[in-house]
Amino acid sequence: PHEPMVLHWANEAASGEEPKPADFEPRLFHAAIDAGADVVVRTGPHVLGGIEIYKGKPIFYSLGSLFFDFRGKRSYTTPTGQVMNFPDGYFQTVIPVTRYAKGKAAEIRLYPFAIQVGQPPISGVPHSPSAEEGRRILENLKTMSAAFGTRIAIENGIGVIRLNPS
Repeated sequence: PHEPMVLHWANEAASGEEPKPADFEPRLFHAAIDAGADVVVRTGPHVLGGIEIYKGKPIFYSLGSLFFDFRGKRSYTTPTGQVMNFPDGYFQTVIPVTRYAKGKAAEIRLYPFAIQVGQPPISGVPHSPSAEEGRRILENLKTMSAAFGTRIAIENGIGVIRLNPS
């Protein structure tokens, strides 16, 4: 059986910028893998974060939101009257699917999704993005992941990370 570690918290800027891991996060996630986790998944930020492969095991710094509905709007007004606008990144995510071989992660396929904005019942629901938006989602994730030394190939509209299980 594979042992996951799933954490939920957010520390990204209110503007929805790319979530930069806090200084302690890589150390914490590495320690989780060193203690036996096979994958670390962080949720909380509403935007995608990079992917790191540590000791052959994936760390997803943020998968963004799979569902996000504010009644068909891309903004909301706080009780104090401040208008908060949601950036495009709040409506983009990937669904990772990991294939294992010999008990170790061999390949991760990253399927891009966009969250629909509109009226119920479609509002806030994920759907396949256009080819152009899917490419933008994957290119963004590719750039963020490169900062962790992770290489993502984009093949037929899907991100692919190939690992070397030994």
